[in-house]
Amino acid sequence: MEILLVLIALVVVFFILTINKKSPKNIEPESATSKTIETEETVESKNDNSEESDEEYLNSFVVIDTETTGISEGYQVIEIAVVDMNENVLLSERVKPNIPIEQGATKVHGIVEGDLSNSESFASLTERFLFAIQGKRIAGYNLQYDTDAIYNSATASDADLKFSNEAVCVMHYANTIFKLTKSMKLTELCEAFSINTSNAHSAAPDALMTVKLMKKLFEIENNFEDNYLPEFEEINPLNLSTCQDGDTLTEWTASDGRVMLFSPSSVGGAGRVAHLSEATKNRVAEIYESDGAVDYIVNYESAIPTIEIKTYSKEEVENIESKRQQEYIDSLRNELPVAGVFPRKGSLRLTLKNNLLLEPYTTQNFEVDEQLYIKHQSLDSFLDGSLLLDFYDESDKLVAQQYLSKPWKRVAGIITSGYKATVQIVNPTEKHNTKVDVIFNNAE
Repeated sequence: MEILLVLIALVVVFFILTINKKSPKNIEPESATSKTIETEETVESKNDNSEESDEEYLNSFVVIDTETTGISEGYQVIEIAVVDMNENVLLSERVKPNIPIEQGATKVHGIVEGDLSNSESFASLTERFLFAIQGKRIAGYNLQYDTDAIYNSATASDADLKFSNEAVCVMHYANTIFKLTKSMKLTELCEAFSINTSNAHSAAPDALMTVKLMKKLFEIENNFEDNYLPEFEEINPLNLSTCQDGDTLTEWTASDGRVMLFSPSSVGGAGRVAHLSEATKNRVAEIYESDGAVDYIVNYESAIPTIEIKTYSKEEVENIESKRQQEYIDSLRNELPVAGVFPRKGSLRLTLKNNLLLEPYTTQNFEVDEQLYIKHQSLDSFLDGSLLLDFYDESDKLVAQQYLSKPWKRVAGIITSGYKATVQIVNPTEKHNTKVDVIFNNAE
């Protein structure tokens, strides 16, 4: 019995130092130190001179996760799990705290105080926790939050528990790889890599999710030599994962000068995939200044998506635009005669959108009962023009133009087949949209 007590005492002494997280900004991305967080003592990180293989290094970790009473000062553990890199659950226990569980916390993990009536105090599982992490590096998603909860619970239950294992915060690890200034949720990152999140917000499932995510991050770092997508920052792997192979990302410049890329399916401000780095932004600006163009193409040559920057000279842009224009004209030559079926009532109720006035970025508001006119044109004449529908007022002044959306292609088809039209304003313009009746008459 005395020997057992001595062994336990030695184990506790081995772990007498607290964890101090290392900011991703202080991590050298060219070295393997991005996989580690130093303790208050100096710890040797894995480096190129290490005799440890990548597999041995990764397998030297266990992942910790907790569910807690909340976020108030002194919050405590109510569920704790330790999982190894082979996804073996080494510890999974609920814990009875000595402070109430906050309602906000219960909304997240679903645990109420009644669920813990038969659970042990934290002090009673201290030895099992120490045994589970003994001789291992530790990892966790937002690890400081978990370790603070563990220390709070140890203090509250009179368990003198401290540990100094070499450690990595997987959240900070992800921030380093994706060059993020704002951390993503564990579930978001897992969804980006098709890791099942159905049982999220329970300690053991979250630890298992973190194990799988850590392996994926390790793979990305190794495959891309510690610099994933070097031309970009603030990479959102979840939004990138929604893109298909060959998709072209949409470029948008913010008022503060940041240049962002969005997925093709983006709605509003959602779907941001990445920002251009300062060096890339300057390089792209030079291309635009020379009347060139840039495309950002999603590439799935490997299981991990990348973004290819494809540039075009002024001459290439002109050739591409000419080819596209001709293809569009050829398609309209085939579509308009088919689309131009004369309506049974002699009119169509449509919405006039995207009014392109003669001056860019100006808009025009129309009032109820106001009338506009569309002139007859031959098909060849229309195809040789702007490829927009022109709207004139009573003084024969061009006042608006309309892109050929599907319903307006029908109008263009009718206009080019021997008709003209009176456009009667039905509702006043709201948000650049105007309800109209397009009434067709034979061309004189």
